[in-house]
Amino acid sequence: CYCEECRQYSPSDNLLRITHAVLEGIKQVDSLGKLSYLAYHETINAPKTVEPLKDVFLEYAPMERDYHKPLQDQTSEKNQRQHAALPQLLRCFGKSDSTVLDYWMDNSLFSGWKKPPKKFRLHEDVLDKDARMYKEYGFEHITSFGCYLGDEYTAEHGEYPPVGGYAEIIRKLR
Repeated sequence: CYCEECRQYSPSDNLLRITHAVLEGIKQVDSLGKLSYLAYHETINAPKTVEPLKDVFLEYAPMERDYHKPLQDQTSEKNQRQHAALPQLLRCFGKSDSTVLDYWMDNSLFSGWKKPPKKFRLHEDVLDKDARMYKEYGFEHITSFGCYLGDEYTAEHGEYPPVGGYAEIIRKLR
């Protein structure tokens, strides 16, 4: 929103204000409810003026990154911005329930959001380095989008997508 009141807040602060309002509604139905703050695109940086409520946790989704290099590879300008946000986000939200939602298996993204889906290649070297880094930062949950990898993919390419490496790498971190 860019109304007079909201204009004074950064996109991150505005998202957190909205997150608080949604959480308030959730709490009316479920007193144990929690809600994520989605650090993504314009909200990748931590809020500066609004403090998160107790049951708001960090969900870090670095979509604007270089998918062929580990996130901590600073030779990529895209990765520099995404990676630089992490320490402040974790200071702001803490590590409790912290979640990574990365895009290692988002074949919809890699297919340009067009069908038929392109042939998928999982960059296990990037995934492995990223997952280890996230674990070192203290993230409790590490996940990935996994789109355009179903029956239509198999029909188009005559085989299942190579996603087993994802499960193996994540399993080893436990």
